[in-house]
Amino acid sequence: MIAVYILIAVAVLIPLCWVLMIKPSGRRHPLSPEIKKYRYAHRGLHNKGLSVPENSMSAFRLALEKGYGIELDLHLTDHGSLAVIHDTSLKRTAYTELDVTTLSDKEIKSYPLEATTELIPFFDEVLSLVSGKVPLLIELKTDNDNYRQLADKVMQTLKNYKGIYAIQSFDPRAILHLKKHYPEVMRGQLAGFLRKSGDPLNRFLDFGLRNLLTNFITKPHFVAYRVQDSRRPSMALCRKLYRPLEFNWTCRKKAHGKIAAKNGAIQIFEEKK
Repeated sequence: MIAVYILIAVAVLIPLCWVLMIKPSGRRHPLSPEIKKYRYAHRGLHNKGLSVPENSMSAFRLALEKGYGIELDLHLTDHGSLAVIHDTSLKRTAYTELDVTTLSDKEIKSYPLEATTELIPFFDEVLSLVSGKVPLLIELKTDNDNYRQLADKVMQTLKNYKGIYAIQSFDPRAILHLKKHYPEVMRGQLAGFLRKSGDPLNRFLDFGLRNLLTNFITKPHFVAYRVQDSRRPSMALCRKLYRPLEFNWTCRKKAHGKIAAKNGAIQIFEEKK
């Protein structure tokens, strides 16, 4: 009989723990209504056919011209600069086997993006260009456990910026650091089935992220979930129970847009021409 009670207790506790662990912040951030007015151009409004590379100043200008919010990625270099680029390696975007975090500012500006005349921007350049015209969705790309230094440098750079922005990361440690030290900042957890999408993440971390199991600690103001996975159990349950502000990434097809609309999610999109 004791065994039956134990089984019943386990059957009740596991779902209860799951429900509690996926709970995001219960407080809607004051910037949510303004953030929700926009669709967000993924790495700017880039287009290889038009020789406009991702995360380039030209891609950000095009997004501004069309009135889109801008999603961008930040790496902290060993020299203390914030480089606007998605990958740590420059192989895919600048065709060279170098790590952006190890380069000096001068060296970073020596490698054109995608064989164009566009160069890797620094964060302060993008802030000067955007100047509060549209909201920014800033992704923190952590390297070698530098989540504290990266988050602190970003917040220092944003100290006098007057525009609207939100900060997101796949790294829950970065989100927790923001929660502890910059609680007023709108923060979000990026998630999805990352190994399935080609990310070499270990299975344990992939399981935790796709199931939103750090939400109860980091209390994100929003969840940004991979659109193809967004109907999976943990995100679907989080949506139903807690109705969080939700982004879906990356919407590249009409079908993706329909999924995001059904989810009531904000689109992070790429425009194809």
